[in-house]
Amino acid sequence: LVLRVMESVGEQMLQCPERLSYLLFHTFQEAGGLYDLGVGTNFTIDMDKLHDGLVQMNLHTNPYTRCKMPNGKFELGLNFDDINESGIQCRQKVTKTFKEPVSLMVIVDFLLCYRVPIMLKLYCLTLSGYIYLGSSQGDDITTTHNGSLLEPKWLRINFLQYVALLDATAWTFIEVALILYVAWQRWPSLGYRSPGIPGLRFLLIHLLNMCFSAMGGLWVFAERSLARKPWECAESDVVAVCQDPRVDRLWDVLKVAV
Repeated sequence: LVLRVMESVGEQMLQCPERLSYLLFHTFQEAGGLYDLGVGTNFTIDMDKLHDGLVQMNLHTNPYTRCKMPNGKFELGLNFDDINESGIQCRQKVTKTFKEPVSLMVIVDFLLCYRVPIMLKLYCLTLSGYIYLGSSQGDDITTTHNGSLLEPKWLRINFLQYVALLDATAWTFIEVALILYVAWQRWPSLGYRSPGIPGLRFLLIHLLNMCFSAMGGLWVFAERSLARKPWECAESDVVAVCQDPRVDRLWDVLKVAV
């Protein structure tokens, strides 16, 4: 019955079930709990707390600009997600919990959200490029006499090392961007426990990923073994100069890149 009354007088607060649950819990606690002590129990609903957030939304709803509020602070506009998450975070007062991306940040948000499928597509493109280097479908110097798929030489060996360097560099920048962006976006909620808020575990995982990617890239760069393919090898690989010396130690050359 108390919940139904709160929903009736709260009106738009129906859109924020977590905030309602938080207020309902405190209403029960202030009434002494739900124990039947043989005497009447009074449940008090604080209308100011119940409508907290709605007043701010009525004054300022634009989440992309700051406006001076009655408390004297310049704040971003609230929305129902902020009110609901304030309940999840057990905040006494409703406040902004999330920064909506705008302008360039929208692109950054999109790229970070879809980083895995984007990288998978790039890996498929990389595989296509590796196959193309031995397809004989382009320039002779580029797409012929580069070895087989499992026994590469010349441009294919160079290609694998370049790809490993680019992959490590890309993931390093992605992890750095992810940490900085999430910290910026969720800054108002850092230190609170609620879904989607990065904690110490999130930070350590992505810092570890960043370090592994950076160290892997430096290792590949330090152990690189690149060679220029002679022009004489465009038509044939029978000539002595066309024998790639790296083939005899292929695993030692590519083990770091792989």
